Amino acid sequence: MDAANDIQQVLTVYAQAAALVQVPGRTGGDLEADARAFVNWLAVTDRRWLVVLDNVTDPDAIDPWWPDSQRGTGWTLATTRLKDPRLTGGGRARIDVDVYTPAEATDYLTARLTHDHKAHLADHQAPALAKALGHLPLALGHAAAYMLRENTSCSTYLEQFTDRATHLDKVLPHWADTERYGRQVTTTLLLALDATDQDPHGPLARAALRVAAYLDPAGQPAALWATNAFLTCLTHQQPAAVPARRNLSLRRRRTNAARTVTGDEEPQRCGSSTGMD
Repeated sequence: MDAANDIQQVLTVYAQAAALVQVPGRTGGDLEADARAFVNWLAVTDRRWLVVLDNVTDPDAIDPWWPDSQRGTGWTLATTRLKDPRLTGGGRARIDVDVYTPAEATDYLTARLTHDHKAHLADHQAPALAKALGHLPLALGHAAAYMLRENTSCSTYLEQFTDRATHLDKVLPHWADTERYGRQVTTTLLLALDATDQDPHGPLARAALRVAAYLDPAGQPAALWATNAFLTCLTHQQPAAVPARRNLSLRRRRTNAARTVTGDEEPQRCGSSTGMD
């Protein structure tokens, strides 16, 4: 489950799972009790199971809810950027996962482009592009998808990436993302967003992202996006197209955000700047 640092979300998902598998002892009304019933059931069931705890940031908080399997039929996989000894106790094993090596990153780009019959896009700058992307698999995946869609070579994409990253460095504080893990990913995402501006429906993508910026990044109810407020916001505001290389503005305006998504009146703030242009 995503955001394992949010224990309330973990309990919610556990309780939902308890209902799905009809765990004995669940109440249907007490979230924590149902979550505990699910964890207890995992410990003794002979059914095979796998629980994924994504992005653990608080070992003490997650420890009471870390599933165990007394019969050896279940496994818990946790992802984290921590190297905390508390996470490896109780027979748990840590597996370090690094970024690609320079050779692996270059090979990935070449193979990805070649697979779609566009090997010519993997020019002599492929190694330099892989390095600029930090050899991060996610950033490399974004870049490859962009190059395939836009028929852009590694050389051209590297120029665009460098230009966009320069603008990003101007608006992000120096202490943000100190390990610089997200700079490459953020830049590749912004380049993909820039590309949508060339599409007739591109402005709707920015409008949707502006609204999403007000919401919980861990997820929102799907039904929320079908409410009259959302549909009015996305279909009647007619946001103007945005130049592909406009400078970034990463300020998030949360004032009166609730009116944007819950008000009965026509939303007035949809499409206002929240850092997507």
